[in-house]
Amino acid sequence: MKKNNVLIYYSVFNLGGAERSTSKLITKLLDKGFKVEVLLITNGGEFQSEIDARAKVSWLRSGDFGNKYAESKGVKKAFYLFLYLITRLEAFFKGIFYRFKTYKAVIIGLHGLSPNFCLKNIKADTYIQFIRNDLKNCDQNQKAQNQIKKYGHLIDYYTCVSQTALDSFLELFPTLKDKGKKIYNLLHADVIVEKSKKEIDNFILSKESTNILTVCRIQEKSKGVFRMAKVLTELLKLGYNINWYVIGDGVDFNAFKNHLQDLKLQDRMILLGAKSNPYPYFKKVDLVAVLSYFEGLCGVVNEAKILERPLIATQFSGVREQITDGVNGFVLENSYEAILHGIIKALDNPTHLNKTAINGMPKEITDDDYKIEQLIALF
Repeated sequence: MKKNNVLIYYSVFNLGGAERSTSKLITKLLDKGFKVEVLLITNGGEFQSEIDARAKVSWLRSGDFGNKYAESKGVKKAFYLFLYLITRLEAFFKGIFYRFKTYKAVIIGLHGLSPNFCLKNIKADTYIQFIRNDLKNCDQNQKAQNQIKKYGHLIDYYTCVSQTALDSFLELFPTLKDKGKKIYNLLHADVIVEKSKKEIDNFILSKESTNILTVCRIQEKSKGVFRMAKVLTELLKLGYNINWYVIGDGVDFNAFKNHLQDLKLQDRMILLGAKSNPYPYFKKVDLVAVLSYFEGLCGVVNEAKILERPLIATQFSGVREQITDGVNGFVLENSYEAILHGIIKALDNPTHLNKTAINGMPKEITDDDYKIEQLIALF
């Protein structure tokens, strides 16, 4: 009997671009007739409930007690250490269970995620790992690179989500050139458009101001959120009337919130928190800004273009594959000065800005059927 079961291995399903992309992949594989099981290292991620109900969702650990142990003190620290050790035992015994299962394909969803558990415990015809960024620039501690060096001979394919990510992978690992493949993230454009039509409660925008939206993980290291605040400070000094809305959560959320209060920007750069459906906000604002230091193939850029919104983005991995500068968006050098001058130029030329409010992405990025067939061909 031909196997048609696929296991997708992931750490924790929080709100983020990689999780949204993986959720779309799960749905598309199910639509193609595959049985999909999602195996999470840790249960309880914010976006876990959004996984297609047809997929089986399992986990190795019932909760993220390791981080709670690290953050706690006194009696609580001892309590979380006990729970953490229990979950390690839980993962060990579940690993034994998986040794009796076989799959057509195992997909490791993140490049920084060790494939050791899958390779050690799970039998599959094909092992695939996603590379979601330019490893030369984003993998500064070389965690992902070290994993590839250690397990590259056992992984059948590394699927890179952009040409830039693939070029970087091949430069770092020329001996694995036959294993490197480019497959763009799935979009599910019709779903994004439909979700964008939902009404938003208590979100009234000032018609006298320019309203900017950024959707990102609140993390300075990769997303440059503190730099965004610096840009806004200068724009306000120059007399631009701007309200800048930020959707997302992350490790630097509280620090960033305090930083905005210190700068007295909390009423100008408004933190909306995580949103499972951010798309209605895209439709309301005047400009979408993606100002990250690092991305793979940025999902927010895809979403802004599907919804035909004006967009400004910094130069990061894959963006030139999505955006033709001045045609369907603006691509800026990845520096404070370039971002500041680029936004000023866009705001001072609203006619040109509005002309870029088109999709304009190539078919290779927009055609989901083509992309899923590329992936299935690797099984």
